[in-house]
Amino acid sequence: MDHPTDLDLAEFVDRQLDNVATEAIRRHLDACGLCRALLADMDPANWSTNLPTLVAPSAPLALAVGFTQPAGEPHPGELWRLEWQHDAALALVLEVEGGRVRVVPAVVEPISTGTAAVLISAEDSPLTVAVEAWATLVTWVPIGVFHVSFGEVASLALARLQRAAGMRRPTLSSIDAAIPEYVNLAAVVGRLALARWTDDDVADPIDLRARAQEVGVSVATLSETLGLTPSDVTELFRGHKVPTDDQVDVLARVLDVDPRRFSRAPSIPEDMAQAIERPGWRPHLQKRAHRFGISEAAARRQLAAELLPVAARTTGHSRGRPDWTQLIAEALGDDD
Repeated sequence: MDHPTDLDLAEFVDRQLDNVATEAIRRHLDACGLCRALLADMDPANWSTNLPTLVAPSAPLALAVGFTQPAGEPHPGELWRLEWQHDAALALVLEVEGGRVRVVPAVVEPISTGTAAVLISAEDSPLTVAVEAWATLVTWVPIGVFHVSFGEVASLALARLQRAAGMRRPTLSSIDAAIPEYVNLAAVVGRLALARWTDDDVADPIDLRARAQEVGVSVATLSETLGLTPSDVTELFRGHKVPTDDQVDVLARVLDVDPRRFSRAPSIPEDMAQAIERPGWRPHLQKRAHRFGISEAAARRQLAAELLPVAARTTGHSRGRPDWTQLIAEALGDDD
């Protein structure tokens, strides 16, 4: 059987083929599970906009649903694509704990010759092709790297995988360790495990209120000097508003502070960060990143900076915690 090239599949995904070539690839996909699985490795930026055309008899139902439906929450037994910046990998979910998920990375073409992997047959795989899960690479990753779900593996296959991943010392043969694909997969999963979009030190490095009191500058004086309302100055004090470059210059002069101390972002509450990381928001955030020409990480930080003053105005300090899901939905809905 002659398979379409990667370029053919990419052009199929991007709708760049004529009708005859498109129909030929659809007929091939109907008979070839391997090429259907290869579609899962196409550029994720195309998934949310171009792949709904694959909802056709030639596309496996689980694969079509994975491409066209908003991503939900990861659950044990599901096969997902993880993606962050330039790294991507398939992974099976073992356990979910708050904002972290324990996973086993997987490949769609078996490569192991030793004992480090668990083979999940085509019948037990949501991709309808065999999947090999590398139990020796089990790790925790942040929920923010989850991108597309392809459905669940069979329960017995999941049980075998959980037993293998639960071993205190999973067996890794020297043959497995020498496989280039294994080494590459281990490196990719390691980077995904460390993926972050918030800074390690996100707290505002200067206490504006304390500094103003220290040098004897009142809120009224700052309000007049900055051209802001007193409530806006209070928002700056609380870290709920980030000063503009012009405001930084004024604050640095009036408070006698090095302007470099204003360069860091305000503190991002942990529950807000976890809410922004939910997989369902990723298509909207990636669209925003594309529109502004920034990375997805920067788009998440941008959204967080927008939400802080909104949350402060709508909840205050005595009305409970903000409903981040609602606020995120409203903010991203304004983008459409």
